[in-house]
Amino acid sequence: MESVKTAKVQIHPRKKDAQLLFESMKAYARGCSFVSEYIFETEDLSQASVQKHTYSVLRSRYGLPSQMACNAVRTVIGSYKTNKTSGRPWTLCKYNSPQMTLSWNRDYSLNSDRFSVGTLRGRIKCSYDIKGMERYFDKTVYSFGTAKVICKHGKFFLHISVSAEMDILNDTDVVNVAGIDRGVNFIASTYDSKGRSRFYSGKAIKNKRAHYKQLRSELQSKQTPSARRRLKAIGQRENRWMRDVNHCVSKALVESNPKGTLFVLEDLKGIRNATEKVLRKVLFATFSDDLFVTLFDGKICFVFRFCSDYLKISVILSDGDILLSSHLKSPYDDPKGSSFVSAVSLFSTESLR
Repeated sequence: MESVKTAKVQIHPRKKDAQLLFESMKAYARGCSFVSEYIFETEDLSQASVQKHTYSVLRSRYGLPSQMACNAVRTVIGSYKTNKTSGRPWTLCKYNSPQMTLSWNRDYSLNSDRFSVGTLRGRIKCSYDIKGMERYFDKTVYSFGTAKVICKHGKFFLHISVSAEMDILNDTDVVNVAGIDRGVNFIASTYDSKGRSRFYSGKAIKNKRAHYKQLRSELQSKQTPSARRRLKAIGQRENRWMRDVNHCVSKALVESNPKGTLFVLEDLKGIRNATEKVLRKVLFATFSDDLFVTLFDGKICFVFRFCSDYLKISVILSDGDILLSSHLKSPYDDPKGSSFVSAVSLFSTESLR
């Protein structure tokens, strides 16, 4: 089985080379925007067809080298295919940030101390820093794929896709099975075949995300130059912190279970489309993902939570205020049965009066 990871390293071009690299990244982004407009209008996702209609323009108008023009076509097609697979509506993909996708041993290469990359006016070479990523540069284990150059706060970073072959766990080698439920109140809850359970609280995460949400709201309402600078400084801080939390939880799960453990996760296919229907004011701040949410005419949200001996139902208005909350202790053996439907119907009728 092939395992693919992303190695992130910082590159250090000289001042003149940095300017040339940044200009190449901006030209690449403009070229991607042009290809994106063509695909949006024609809905053509065939690489051969798109390249036939856009290649000459990418070369003449935007000055992209041959390999860079081909990479731009693949980048944009990949974005539209990702949106299509995720069930998102057909919308125009925009490429506002300077960026550049590279192909290994074609328009970029690495040796022991130098990074070589093609630009609009030839190749440049610069040093790079692989601190913390040394294991991914063992060419006997990992092989390089496509890479992306990005610029953040005046610094250049290279995100390299590295792949390695890993052994597949056979059914006969499984010594333990652990089921994992991911949520908001508890970021992960596990129960294994040996009867052991483990819970990872999400309270600190909810508080942190609420803090960032409030901070962004306050800064955006100011609409001053200093507030915009502050928003830019915050950047992707929340995403980086959340990514680190997920990594720590994943590592703790692996270390707390014996070798040969089979982890079973819930199927969350289409979960984004489902959660988008939840009120944004209460999403990730009030309820966990073990709730069943139904919307009526976009004005009232019924939230059902199944507990051991009762059913809790809350009615929330479109502005986020809780209109009514109640517990149903009527006996129902099957939550999907007729008694459950009758109880919910009765509650809905009474709450709307």
